Amino acid sequence: NNKDSFRSGGKIFNYKNEYYRISQISQKSYGDGLAIYKIKSITTLCYREEFVDHLVEQTSTLNLRQCQS
Repeated sequence: NNKDSFRSGGKIFNYKNEYYRISQISQKSYGDGLAIYKIKSITTLCYREEFVDHLVEQTSTLNLRQCQS
């Protein structure tokens, strides 16, 4: 029931055969950061996800690196 989990921050993506969703964090102001959720189940009747990490002012607990395209 976290209000920051609702607004999309981009497309759903696949990483190591798992699907993830990004949402925007806007606690203090618009665009404070991003939250990452792993999609656990998605059907026509049910959607379930779990919080993985957040990216706010470079405080991520994951070892994420920027990819060059």
